[in-house]
Amino acid sequence: MQQIRNIRESAGISVKALSQIIGTDVSTFYHYETGRRTPDFNQCWKIVNALNRLGAQCSFADVFPNPLDISADDSVATSKPDCEPDASKHIEVSTVTACY
Repeated sequence: MQQIRNIRESAGISVKALSQIIGTDVSTFYHYETGRRTPDFNQCWKIVNALNRLGAQCSFADVFPNPLDISADDSVATSKPDCEPDASKHIEVSTVTACY
């Protein structure tokens, strides 16, 4: 989940100031904050850079945490799966051995 609103509010930055810097309408920016719209990658960088320009000290990952990063979620086990191939599931294909 993105953290635009939390970071913006904690830094005392208005939506109007931020939307002006990134070149978007205030309503569009509110949609980014609420999740109704998703900014593209370049727009995400504009948001992060504008937040920093206006006094927030944040990184891209602070504003847009990796949704696939399970290390931040304590409820998910962080052990690595067993990646060793099961010898019983090898199929000889010509000269190449494939595992499934």
